[in-house]
Amino acid sequence: MSTHKREERRAYQKRSLSLRSFLPRRRHVTQRQLRFFPVMAMIGLASCLLILWAPAGYAKEVTRSGHAPLLGRYQVFPVPLNENIVQPVAPFCHLLANDLNQFQSLPFDTDNPRLSSRYPQLRRPHWTPMPWDRRLAKEIFTGCPHGVCKKVSKWSSVWRHWLKRTKALRREGKTLLWRTTIDLAGNGQQETLIRIRMPSPQHAVRNVPPIRVIRITPPRYCRYIDSKLDMLPSAHPRLVKKFNKGSLWGWVEGPTDMIYDTDGKQYYMLGWQRWSVLRGATETIGVSTFTALYGYIPECYIGWIPYPSHTRKSGRPGASLTP
Repeated sequence: MSTHKREERRAYQKRSLSLRSFLPRRRHVTQRQLRFFPVMAMIGLASCLLILWAPAGYAKEVTRSGHAPLLGRYQVFPVPLNENIVQPVAPFCHLLANDLNQFQSLPFDTDNPRLSSRYPQLRRPHWTPMPWDRRLAKEIFTGCPHGVCKKVSKWSSVWRHWLKRTKALRREGKTLLWRTTIDLAGNGQQETLIRIRMPSPQHAVRNVPPIRVIRITPPRYCRYIDSKLDMLPSAHPRLVKKFNKGSLWGWVEGPTDMIYDTDGKQYYMLGWQRWSVLRGATETIGVSTFTALYGYIPECYIGWIPYPSHTRKSGRPGASLTP
């Protein structure tokens, strides 16, 4: 055998030995080891089911640290009392903004509670669904006791418009009324609140600084935006009047949502709006406290500021620009 062929053969043997070292060695599996195979299989199956059936809120929160794009951020703004004085921002506002910023990958009007496990002190009251009650709904809109008005109420047209817009929902058997009982004013007295579903507007106009406007038709339903809160008559008529007839600072209507801070033992009334006059913001959340003496007290605004790359995509698919 020539010297050249010997060298090629030795090189081939060396390569074979090096590749063979990476191959798994044959091992004899004992009966004791076989007993653990069903256990490991059950653990793997349980892990898969846990991932598939994870709570929706947890899944939404995880997307923030994943690959889902961040659409914008929530920023706290003080409430101006006049041209020179602003209301000091409550610490709760920064706490709530930090909680909301855990869900930056969700559009503003997504029907998601957005309560992060990082802030367990933030809770919402439990709302119990109610059967349809026409008399109660009319009383909420018109302010007439027992749904009977001695004179024409200025809210009668609003009531008729609401009946027309919710006709399809009532026909489908959708829930329109919820109730909860809480100590709202912190005086030890339990008050009953009603949450009524408001129909989503047929169209919404969203300001996009500096001069563009996005028209969304129609906006998606969100229980935290498309709701109206009302207090039922109780032993404190002045408290009921302040809650039902009052409005959040700078808002035409009352609150649409509420959150309880377990650390401060205080309820905060929120008004979610699909518009904003805050610099750089396209939507706004008004935050207020409620007291038996003064009614609504403004605490801050929280504005949703979309990132430039998602400004045109902040609405639903098919959104168009109008000058």
